[in-house]
Amino acid sequence: MISGYNVDLETQSYFEERSVLRDLGMRIGPDFPSVVPLGEIRNPVAALDSHALERLPNGKLISYLFSNPEVPNITSYDGIPNQWFRLDGTWPCTIDTMVHLRGQRESEVLKNVNNVLDFACGNGPAGIYAAEKNSGIGAVTFLDIEPNAVYTARKNTDISIRNGLWGFQEADGLSIPPQKFDAIIASAIPSTPGYPGLERPLNPLFEGTEVLEKLLSRAPEYMVEGAKLILSHSSVGEEAFRELAEKYGASVDRVLYERDVAFRVEFLNDPKWVEHLEEQGGLFRRKGEGFPYGHKVSVKEVSFS
Repeated sequence: MISGYNVDLETQSYFEERSVLRDLGMRIGPDFPSVVPLGEIRNPVAALDSHALERLPNGKLISYLFSNPEVPNITSYDGIPNQWFRLDGTWPCTIDTMVHLRGQRESEVLKNVNNVLDFACGNGPAGIYAAEKNSGIGAVTFLDIEPNAVYTARKNTDISIRNGLWGFQEADGLSIPPQKFDAIIASAIPSTPGYPGLERPLNPLFEGTEVLEKLLSRAPEYMVEGAKLILSHSSVGEEAFRELAEKYGASVDRVLYERDVAFRVEFLNDPKWVEHLEEQGGLFRRKGEGFPYGHKVSVKEVSFS
């Protein structure tokens, strides 16, 4: 399954290779293209929107292909693919990641740098996109606490049109050997704060502000003078970001892009937590069918004093 977004995130188009559809027993004639279009969603708010898919003639087929472990799962933004290999501790590109890439392409910073760190890289879409679209970048290091994420990022660099510039680090936060980067990219960093009545520990891979604090507290150690951090996070963590930014001397030089998208409250599995986030601001009720809650994802250029 190939899920492709156009540059401005106006459309999310679904495709599948003709050979894959044939292997699944579908009757695909020789007049079909090698990559078969299956449908398109306008103004997507989630990477997999079952409600929107229901309105497409091939919606059930798309959902089946997405969930079939035998079918490659690829997300493409602005023509740059990124594959999810269904490994533990990894997940396909989210809509939040797509918003980050949309903002990242607005940055002038990446046009004039050589050495870039992709912090909490996941499958590596941000670092790969930076290198693919900015020929002056000569080195990208992918950093993640999850070994399977680092492995997946490495696999995705294998299909890049660029080679010889990739590095990989497995570490918690920025606990890596001292080195200096011209820019740090941090895509969709977890920033969902807990609340006093929470009865389970936070998972820092998805929740809490622990990763955000690790990044803001130590980023200056790994940045050359005048370097920028390109950071994206949810509006539910805006207050936490502001407090941490003041604590660690970070300032927002420019908001590159913002977009309202769905917030998957079912993953919190706690109605009181949802109520708390709504009361605190940043989480809002969406109109219309589909996902009942939304949030704003912001992409920022950040510098340190």
